[in-house]
Amino acid sequence: MKTRQLLPLAIDFLRRNKVRAMLTALGIIIGISSVVALVSAGEAAQKDITSQVSSLGPNLAFVLPQAPSGKTRLGQPPPIARAGSVGTLTLSDADAIRQNVKGIDGVAPELYATTPVSGGGVGVNATVLGTSADYAPVRNVQMVQGGFFTPRQEELGLNVVVVGHDIVQDLGQRARVGSEISIGNRPFTVIGVMDRRGTVGGRNMDNYVIIPAQAAKSLLVGDERLVLIDISLADAADSAQGKATLAEVTALLRDRHRTPPGTLEDFSISTQADLLQTLQAITGVLTILLAAIAGISLLVGGIGVMNIMLVSVRERTREIGLRKALGARKRDILLQFLTESVVLTIFGGIIGIVIGSLGAIGITGAMEIKGGPSVTAIIVAFVVSAAVGIFFGVYPARRASALEPIEALRYE
Repeated sequence: MKTRQLLPLAIDFLRRNKVRAMLTALGIIIGISSVVALVSAGEAAQKDITSQVSSLGPNLAFVLPQAPSGKTRLGQPPPIARAGSVGTLTLSDADAIRQNVKGIDGVAPELYATTPVSGGGVGVNATVLGTSADYAPVRNVQMVQGGFFTPRQEELGLNVVVVGHDIVQDLGQRARVGSEISIGNRPFTVIGVMDRRGTVGGRNMDNYVIIPAQAAKSLLVGDERLVLIDISLADAADSAQGKATLAEVTALLRDRHRTPPGTLEDFSISTQADLLQTLQAITGVLTILLAAIAGISLLVGGIGVMNIMLVSVRERTREIGLRKALGARKRDILLQFLTESVVLTIFGGIIGIVIGSLGAIGITGAMEIKGGPSVTAIIVAFVVSAAVGIFFGVYPARRASALEPIEALRYE
């Protein structure tokens, strides 16, 4: 048998057994589509997080409260129901850093709560962020209307608020600049509307309302414990001057918290590079885990291909005997069945890639992140589908080629 005849024979056999071929390929389709969709979504999420963190700039550092277990809260979203429920940082710590440490461009404390926000009888639940006027330049907050509150407004303790895009969508004209909304039953004047900020670390930044830290402190019944303190350094955090500035911050907070020499601080300082490394490690592990889960279904699909090919060998025993009696060699029979297996899995792989690509677009769209089918995932999926056909087709093909012509022709 000539090699060029193998493919037409394989396609003809699968065409004559459409239902069986489709049911067999279904496992491969599910496996490949799962791999493409989940790996693509994982890669898109990783790129989105990397882009978000990188946009913060190399000069940004974070001071985080140390959890009781000794582990930091890095990479976790801040507590929503109650700000600073676990932590040791206070507003006075942030003020001390601003006043006593040189080489710092801005300090923005962050404390949170989830509180009803209403206007004109319409209410929504929103994340309230209490911070300083430095938050806007430190976190690169862009405004589409009005402006951010000033240090003077913060100093006077004015009840002013900057609202996110989704708050305006929910409250409409009730949240326009100059109007008054209620936060925790307290009136606040809207002075600015932020541009879209998207989702960061699983938090919808467009559902935020930002108020001065002192107003947030009284709103939280005097609790000033912070989720974190953002610090904008005058120099890159990994530069010699940046490291010296962070060392000065560490020494100041150790002194304020009366930390004995040689003992672990009740806070930790991380930079953008540290945060990026941690988040990439987390998303990388999740992507591998998702790929492994999808790979299990692909393995099951491969086993299904082998089972069907074994059944096919059994059903075509007389055909095999006849071919051998007419001069077909073992190699011809082996290649014939192996080609059928590979064609079947590649067919399923192509359909799986199409479905998986559409799934990747749907998942990234639902996650509101930029992304789509991963070229790497598609190439790997195609190669894997062919490899599955070869791996799981070898045994049935060898069984077929090993049949003796006389015994095969006698088979009923």
